[in-house]
Amino acid sequence: MSEKVELFHFDDIANEYHGESLYCGLCSSLSLQVDKDCTITVYGQINPRSGEYFKLQVLNEETMEDLSNITKAGNYFVHIAGCYRVKFEVENAAGVSVGGVFGKYHYPSADVDLDGYATTEYVDSKVGAATEEEFKEMLNEVLYGSSPSEPDESEQDVPGVTPVYKLAEPKNFIPDNKEYIDTGIKMFDSINPKPNWTVLFEVQYGENVSSISNTYVLMHCMNEESPWPGLAIQVVADGQLNLNIYKSVSSFGMMPYFKEQKHKCAIRISDSTAKRWRADLTPIELTIQGYDSAVDKTLILGAYQKLDGTKGRFFDGTLYQCIVYNSALTDEQIETWMKK
Repeated sequence: MSEKVELFHFDDIANEYHGESLYCGLCSSLSLQVDKDCTITVYGQINPRSGEYFKLQVLNEETMEDLSNITKAGNYFVHIAGCYRVKFEVENAAGVSVGGVFGKYHYPSADVDLDGYATTEYVDSKVGAATEEEFKEMLNEVLYGSSPSEPDESEQDVPGVTPVYKLAEPKNFIPDNKEYIDTGIKMFDSINPKPNWTVLFEVQYGENVSSISNTYVLMHCMNEESPWPGLAIQVVADGQLNLNIYKSVSSFGMMPYFKEQKHKCAIRISDSTAKRWRADLTPIELTIQGYDSAVDKTLILGAYQKLDGTKGRFFDGTLYQCIVYNSALTDEQIETWMKK
């Protein structure tokens, strides 16, 4: 179920509206209900440094038609994974009410009934201004008028545990395209006490991956200066897929293995120890060495980032799954996911 809500009203707008942009957080989807015909174009900002916005496609949830903008009343779905902020350009909107629900997963939210939004009074609640519990309470009140139901565990990757990030859909990284995904997660911005994390992922190398040191980076949450604190998963000189976490190193396997087919892997960080899994290998546990400095960087998928935010060493291959939990899952939970 979606956890954050933002309501928009255009009742007092004569012809057009250029509102403030909205912070997306870790959300990857946005469902909208428009109660009257008007024109709404949705824009997303991927790189907050550049300030540029790009037009986003809109999906009509009833007809499943892919649109460049909204022109009629109805329920719509916008895929916003990778966006830092979104904003709306609205025309001919006199007397129009628009309701919106942010979600964490990439699918039209069939379980969310937006019928009540058109008559709901305006709520001035910027995303992030309220606590998560307050957002849940607000969303529940608007949508259901009763206590929220528990999520269906059969639909969860790890039953009973909600991730802080989930890759919306498989992503094929091509180095020449210089693409990456910023998850927005700062894994090591505070290390006292030591944080707990679990990362589940499934990956396959591209055919053109070669044995050149540190050329291809799959995940990166690290300060790129000595002593290189943080986490990186990258292809090293002999083609191995290596895990570097502060001064500790472990390998997920050799290049031919990851070229042949996709493979599931996992990392768990608990206090000062880490454990890495690959589906057909015995898990390896290691003590994290040099774990004494915080990292004010977000987790990047498909590239690495320098201290100034410049991206490079773009990955070559497909990341089929990436699920991040801000807790240390048990061996049983991780191994059950690995066997799915």
